[in-house]
Amino acid sequence: MMQGSEVLNCSSRRPAIGSTATTRPPGGRATAFAVLLVLIASALGAREIKQVRIELGFNEHNTLRARLLDGAAIDSVYVAPIESTFDKSQDIVRRLSTGAFTRGVKYELSPAVDLAALLTETFRSELPKMGLVVADRPGEGVTTLQASLDDIYLETKQIPYGPVLFYGHLLLTVTIDEEAEPYTVGAHNLYQRYNAGFGRRDEAEEALARFLIDTAHEAGAIINRRSLGAPSLVDVAAKLGSLGTRKLEDQEIVLREVAIAGDDAAVTPLLGMLETLKHEHDRSNVINALAVLGSDEVVEPLLARFDGEDEDCRLYILRALSEIDPEQASKLAQSKGVNDKDKAVRSLSQWILDRS
Repeated sequence: MMQGSEVLNCSSRRPAIGSTATTRPPGGRATAFAVLLVLIASALGAREIKQVRIELGFNEHNTLRARLLDGAAIDSVYVAPIESTFDKSQDIVRRLSTGAFTRGVKYELSPAVDLAALLTETFRSELPKMGLVVADRPGEGVTTLQASLDDIYLETKQIPYGPVLFYGHLLLTVTIDEEAEPYTVGAHNLYQRYNAGFGRRDEAEEALARFLIDTAHEAGAIINRRSLGAPSLVDVAAKLGSLGTRKLEDQEIVLREVAIAGDDAAVTPLLGMLETLKHEHDRSNVINALAVLGSDEVVEPLLARFDGEDEDCRLYILRALSEIDPEQASKLAQSKGVNDKDKAVRSLSQWILDRS
């Protein structure tokens, strides 16, 4: 719409016949150029993730309620600033699906958002909730946890008349006390967010926040199992026994607590639950808990389940194997995963093969 100051030149002078001159308002070219710049800047800004507020990633499923590890039994842990090594030229939120009714969203990451720093702070705040003692500086009697954030992004798919699905992928390279051999820890999680029809950036920012929190819990538990050694404070039998009296939607926090505690006594009962749980969401959570627990006992049972499972569970089986037995994960990804009928499973399979 024309602004009030942009009135037409009503002079009676007309350009000569055959002239290419046109009648313009004073300063019209400059005004139009300025408007164009504003529109371009707005369009570019609308495609950016401009903030990630970690507090928006908490809910009843990932808010830890009690200490799960006996951090006093080991040295305190200093979490050094995580190094940012991932490719920031790539979209942080990417389209998994481009169909007419399933088209995902994509966003760049604003230079103002430092995901490595956010993940550092999330580790520092969540590890004490898990039960570890976190020091504010390195020193005598302190274990130093160093890491680089080598990869992180979300892939998206819209369910027609339903939620937006966000598939998170992340890779850390972890070193304990510098002289130790570094190792990688991956994180792959699926989230869904409902949208009221006013853009999906808020949902993407919330999914990123949730992903960073879940990574701190899951990677923290894996690092404790592989390097730190804080013993469990959880009565696994009692904790898993409580699942029979809880609503299905309440199971995720219980399974998270069991996984973080890292007690191998949970492995056999969790494998048994896969035979009885009817909903794929619940089985996915069980498989993810098994991934964090990291027992070799689950490799063959998960491989045997792959063909008959729903797509979300196939995704989490690949995630579990990539953590527990990377060689088997690569074989499964190559033989079946890259040809899976589900695009998310194909994408994770390629991720595994690209890094094998």
